Amino acid sequence: LEKVGQQTKLDIVNSAIAERQKISADMHDSIGSSLAALLAYFTTENVDMAELKRKVGEILMELRLLVDSAEPVDGDINLLFSNVLHRMGGGIELAGIDLRWRADELPRIPGLSARDALTIRLVLMEALTNALHHSKATSVALTARYDAAERVIVITLADDGRGFNPAEEFMGHGLSNMRKRVASLSTGASIAIESVPERGTAVRIELKVPPLSG
Repeated sequence: LEKVGQQTKLDIVNSAIAERQKISADMHDSIGSSLAALLAYFTTENVDMAELKRKVGEILMELRLLVDSAEPVDGDINLLFSNVLHRMGGGIELAGIDLRWRADELPRIPGLSARDALTIRLVLMEALTNALHHSKATSVALTARYDAAERVIVITLADDGRGFNPAEEFMGHGLSNMRKRVASLSTGASIAIESVPERGTAVRIELKVPPLSG
């Protein structure tokens, strides 16, 4: 029993170390690449101060989300929602966009890791950022509900912006990154992105809720 206890403690420590290493890698890949792009921006002849301010704001948002990812969420999706809205709500409202959101009391997702939680945050942030900077929307609606029959949490973000033709948007709007992130979730998830020119865009994410073990 003593050996089992020691092994359990060792597993916990190793898991924590691995998670910190992943977060460090995320900071290198995400913040590092963003700062490199910002530095390259200064080499241009004409620096747009408004665009510069926006870029710096996005980097700060990324950093804050990475810091948030160190906090345990225990599979609590409601907590993730609150965190993302706290980080981005003010900027969206300052831009003159009417932000409406409704989240039902959602079940916890067993086995949701810190990396999964960060991934969900980043996907939601990417979708909101697209609505803020690219869609020219006047309103954005974010909703979340639990489909007990399918055992999935359904997250929908819809805007009334200019939309786009998905067939022509090969790599735009970070859509490719969003799909890759959702596909990487260890608990299982899917994403669907629908858009029509001049009629807005809707992003629908389904997070699987595995049954509790035992």
